Amino acid sequence: MNKLKVVLLFLLITAGQTAESTAQTTIKGTVTSLNGELIPNIVLTPHPAGQTTIFNRPTEVIAGPEGSYEITIAEPGIYNLSIAAVHHQNLRLPVMIYDQENIEMDIRLVPRYYNNGMYFDQEPYREWIRVYGNFNNYDFHTAPIFDLNSDGSISATIPADRDTVRYQVRGISGGPVPLPGEALTAIRPNRTFEGVIIPPANADSIELRFDPNEQTKYQKNVGPISPTPAHRPNARLSFSNPSDYFWIQPLSLVQTTYKNYEINSSDNTVEPDSNDQNNGELSGWMNRIANNAKKYRKEIRTTLEDDSLHPQQRAALYIAYLGLLNQQVRWNEHVGEDSPEDGPGPEFLLQVIQEVHPLHPVWGRNPGAATQLLEQSGFNPEVVEYSEKMVREHTDDLVVRYLVLELIEKKAHQYEDAREMPEYSWIVERYGENHLARQAIVAYLRGSRTD
Repeated sequence: MNKLKVVLLFLLITAGQTAESTAQTTIKGTVTSLNGELIPNIVLTPHPAGQTTIFNRPTEVIAGPEGSYEITIAEPGIYNLSIAAVHHQNLRLPVMIYDQENIEMDIRLVPRYYNNGMYFDQEPYREWIRVYGNFNNYDFHTAPIFDLNSDGSISATIPADRDTVRYQVRGISGGPVPLPGEALTAIRPNRTFEGVIIPPANADSIELRFDPNEQTKYQKNVGPISPTPAHRPNARLSFSNPSDYFWIQPLSLVQTTYKNYEINSSDNTVEPDSNDQNNGELSGWMNRIANNAKKYRKEIRTTLEDDSLHPQQRAALYIAYLGLLNQQVRWNEHVGEDSPEDGPGPEFLLQVIQEVHPLHPVWGRNPGAATQLLEQSGFNPEVVEYSEKMVREHTDDLVVRYLVLELIEKKAHQYEDAREMPEYSWIVERYGENHLARQAIVAYLRGSRTD
């Protein structure tokens, strides 16, 4: 994370701004269920990109009673914002913090979908289920088991020797969560949720009873069921300033053609992804790579025509375009198809090296984007020079590895030995004669045999 801060501060200075202008950024808004219903417990956590240590451990923010939240981030960088809410899909959003004063974003979460309306994902759990977790501040390894009653309900009896009973149920939706219909829920330290019951006076035990077919009040918001529920968006986002969307969207698309959110819709249901269905020999996942990459690249080129975008949003969009292209090219190679015909073209590639700093941290979200720039240019000398700077100075080791192996293989015929190549010297200087140096020699041998 320290390297990332240095890079972004450097980009600020090269943009003609001083380090003093990097004031803290506030992300604020509301989190509710898909149709606007309030959710009793919501926790938001901004994780710095990269490895978390005791020095950059994220601070959790608990949303207010009306779902309002406010997160203050003091340092520039790329963050992954995690949102967890009881009985709703978890959401993880990448966001670039640069020099914005604030980002106002409302989040409407999609309720968790339970199998045909049932809370238990597996048939055996309809007959027995363990109450699991913390009872009166004691952890039980052997917990009470639900019994199946004649009326179809299931019930379990747990001790109630304290004023408040806290519980979870193992097996609901693949993990421990509260029962449906609980009066209260609370957030546990591991960002899961527990039910809370206040026993009647002098009670020594409490019976938990419910119908396995019972649904939470949020289930009616789920809408049509996707053939592959994992492909259903987890949330809808809306922004007070529509362009703030581009602090998030490029960072998502550079890695994957699947977005786990939708933008700005008044409809209270979430439709299945149109590419979920199988298409010939392509599965839904394969079909999204083949189709969505092309669609999103076209959208990005249209977005880049907007001159009001922040320079760093434009940079992230260029990298996202190349990341999407890399996904599509590699998939086409895998299935034996030709490269996409609607490539970026030389003018677009020159715009990339003019507008995107070679040390930009978003390159690290998909190192293949950088190699795609090189390949699509036909190893244009200006692009090669740009790529060489990335090899020498970029903070992401995978970006360096992808590029240096590509350059060495391409230029191998110009040298008698890999160790004579400047690219080889650069990586030895940075990393020593380690595994990457050995890979470089293999790349050289491979390239020297190519006509």
